Amino acid sequence: MTMRKFVSVTFFITLLFVVAPAGAAELVNQDGIGTWPVSCLQVESTFINVVTCDGSSVQQWSWSPAGELVDTNGRCLSIYSRTYDANGDLVEIVRNPIFDRTPAKPYPCDGAEDQRWRSEEGRIYAIPLPELQVFHPVICLGFQRQAPAGGPSRVIGNNSVADCDDSFYFWAIDQRPVPAANTDLFGFEDVFGGWSSPSVVLSSVANATEGANAMGVPARGYTEVDSVPFATDEMPGSGNRIAVDFFLPLNQPNAYWYGTLEIVFVVPSAGLWHEYLGLVDLLSLAGGEGQYHTLTFNMTPALANVFANGADDAAIKIFLNVPQEAISLYLFDNLRRVP
Repeated sequence: MTMRKFVSVTFFITLLFVVAPAGAAELVNQDGIGTWPVSCLQVESTFINVVTCDGSSVQQWSWSPAGELVDTNGRCLSIYSRTYDANGDLVEIVRNPIFDRTPAKPYPCDGAEDQRWRSEEGRIYAIPLPELQVFHPVICLGFQRQAPAGGPSRVIGNNSVADCDDSFYFWAIDQRPVPAANTDLFGFEDVFGGWSSPSVVLSSVANATEGANAMGVPARGYTEVDSVPFATDEMPGSGNRIAVDFFLPLNQPNAYWYGTLEIVFVVPSAGLWHEYLGLVDLLSLAGGEGQYHTLTFNMTPALANVFANGADDAAIKIFLNVPQEAISLYLFDNLRRVP
């Protein structure tokens, strides 16, 4: 009897968002591998399928303010499976700390971290999950394919999550429209349009020192927050110092170390890739928990020169390093120049 040997090769089809009406979007593969057709992720009753794009409602997805990918039935794309009782109430989230290409499925949105995603550098990442940090610290959303040796590609699985560092994967691309710097960037009136974080989901909070909203950062440990690029003459105020209103949460888990806050500017056209403005020891704010504080940072001579001459590609990085046990939001508002 002749034995046929098949070699399995796994790919991750590139996914991108194509803008659709009412804030929804299609998840479309554009991998360009072989003759595989352009396809969309479609919601079935209990799973996700890959089919030809037809613009139907079951192929539409939207982002929630919490960073969830929500289907047209109001369910959230989830990494872990779930069990429910006869009344439809959640009984258990089945966590699997050692997994390989776990199929993502839609479940009722319950606020769990495995239902939250972020977009960066053309990929859709899962929010870091503590139980996966040892074996799977960085995982991405994509789709599996498998091909027998010498044969055409064929689909074998559903929409999946897997490690982002596998050379056989093509990444998920999110083309959700994000505007360039807007007039509300420095007042944090449009948090989702002006700011992002590679590790946490930001929020818009009504507790503000000016305008209607402030930016909430659920920092735990070391957390980075990045602005979109902006023109230096858009920043309000004048002078060679940067000021920001910062809300220190009431509950501090470590009485001896509240953490630190740092600000860095990036201006590629001026050759500034990490212009460090300094560090604030948050313990210096002790006694002012549950209140806003105005923090100021002196511009470096190089950055002051950039503001004097103007640049169109400035960006700000905020770094918070706080206790891992922190449970409250750190708030930012009214970023500006001061004398």
